[in-house]
Amino acid sequence: MSQLPTGTILSAVKDSSGAVIPGASITAKNVETGLTRTGVSAEDGSYRLSALPVGGYEVRVELAGFRREVRSGLTLTVSQEAVVNFTLQAGAVDQTVVVTEDAPLVNTTSGALGGLVDERKVAELPLNGRNFIDLTLLQPGSHSKGTWAWRPRQSGFGSAAMALRCAPTIICWTARCG
Repeated sequence: MSQLPTGTILSAVKDSSGAVIPGASITAKNVETGLTRTGVSAEDGSYRLSALPVGGYEVRVELAGFRREVRSGLTLTVSQEAVVNFTLQAGAVDQTVVVTEDAPLVNTTSGALGGLVDERKVAELPLNGRNFIDLTLLQPGSHSKGTWAWRPRQSGFGSAAMALRCAPTIICWTARCG
């Protein structure tokens, strides 16, 4: 079993009294690539936008009769389930409430572990022989005994994805060369 270099944005949409709001339109936009994913809140007000590529996101929720709410500054990492709650205020849709915040650091939705070694860490850390697979050992719960699989991605020249399975962790990696 391997993981992809993606994450999930999920939670619920409520009004100011705490009542759930079904049928609200949710849009997540990757600010780096422009990719957008849309969804609609369910009868219980919940929503889930899965398999989003890692990166920075802006999430927008709107419904007629309520002010549009926008959250920016959300950075989604590998296998993260970012809980982004929305509380809509009554008002016109042309009014917008903008909130800038990061996703909570504590994962309250899953017991799975995931990690990200970003470009800054790769540049700053000493790598013996420049073996990027050694970076997987920086993740909690990983060790040098395990199986790994290298699978090229179709995302562009010089890109590849790698997953390392170490009990009890699966670590996912995206490398961009060139």
